Amino acid sequence: MEINPSKPSPEWKQALESLEKPLLYASRNEFANLKKLKGVGPYIHAWVEKASILSPGAFFNPLLQKMKTLLSDFDGKVPSEPSELQRLPGVGRKTANVVASVVYRKPVMAVDTHVFRVSSRLGLIRNAKTPLHAELQLSANIPEEMMHKAHHWLILHGRYVCKAKNPLCNQCGLQEMCKYFAQKKKH
Repeated sequence: MEINPSKPSPEWKQALESLEKPLLYASRNEFANLKKLKGVGPYIHAWVEKASILSPGAFFNPLLQKMKTLLSDFDGKVPSEPSELQRLPGVGRKTANVVASVVYRKPVMAVDTHVFRVSSRLGLIRNAKTPLHAELQLSANIPEEMMHKAHHWLILHGRYVCKAKNPLCNQCGLQEMCKYFAQKKKH
């Protein structure tokens, strides 16, 4: 594909913008585009060059700051290690873990509200007060080869069955192991 600095392709524009979206809620197309980000240096150069021509002040835009950091610190390649991903402006631990898990299949656990709630209700974590505590407990107890799958299972279970306000306990296939269901049943 030819690179035109004044007009990056919509496909790559969407892929680069995927870094800006909450990745846990990204569609399959966005995850597919995100997987292409492993080595997009020339596209990042084109994007940064276009932005600097059109609007020099746009470098304060978080996405452009990420692109500049990818170019200057990582030769235009999206790093695979969460600690390196966190060096990108605006990328925290959860987003770094999502990218490392989804794109690079690293055995890391991203903890969002669904993962935290479901893990706590099921009894997979105990007395965790922060996402980091939950992440450490889950990482210690889930086999590495299952980590990226477990992450998605917990999210989906939290979205569709173990909902925050009205959990569908009577429809849940995990009742036998669920601490929340056991306590609810007692009352």
